[in-house]
Amino acid sequence: MRYYNGAHGAVVDVPCYEPVSVMSFLQCKENFSSQKKRKVDTNSAPRTVNGQTIPEKQPLLVTGVVMRPYQLEGYEWMTMLYENGINGILADEMGLGKTLQTIALFCHLMEMGVPGPYLVVAPLSTVTNWVNEFKRFAPAVPVVLYHGDKKEREMLRKKHINQTTRVDAVQDALKNVFVTSYAIAMNDRPFLRSVKWRFIVVDEGHRLKNMNCKLVKELKLYSTANKLLLTGALTKWVLKS
Repeated sequence: MRYYNGAHGAVVDVPCYEPVSVMSFLQCKENFSSQKKRKVDTNSAPRTVNGQTIPEKQPLLVTGVVMRPYQLEGYEWMTMLYENGINGILADEMGLGKTLQTIALFCHLMEMGVPGPYLVVAPLSTVTNWVNEFKRFAPAVPVVLYHGDKKEREMLRKKHINQTTRVDAVQDALKNVFVTSYAIAMNDRPFLRSVKWRFIVVDEGHRLKNMNCKLVKELKLYSTANKLLLTGALTKWVLKS
């Protein structure tokens, strides 16, 4: 597993308990750059938001903001983790854009032919904000707030789990990003574990008490290609996990 502190640009390898095949960091970065070059139309006019030029490295689906250099660096780092099958931790201080970097990661993967679905698990107090940030920064990306009572959640699953959406900037139809709370991720694990999630992101990981807490145990039963933990306070147990 790798840990990245965006504020200081520090990358640290921590013990990983799952075997992974890792290509060199530089080689992966070169591959990423070549992919980006292939998908950007150099003949088109520069993209702008409120009169500001959008960086070429910024995903096409991220249209509502101009990402800052350290945010682009963090999102590229997360992309490298995905390409190498490595789980990771993004540790940043509050207000530095962990949500935006995660949205950019999902957008990049969608543009590269990984349509989803994706799952964000967050404290109940933040799930609405996650949905609003998707609509603000990447309005074309289909996002579902997976919340409500038992019947409402059953209806959401039936309607949205396999739903696809066509977006002009992407060749393949996109599947939804689901945003849900810790409690519902645990309660609905029997229904959600069978979904082949392309990426699971857990927000505010510092709130989790230890590796033996119920949420960690339940999430280990989910089917996913990669996992990412977002935290503002890196603790020893988080590094161990």
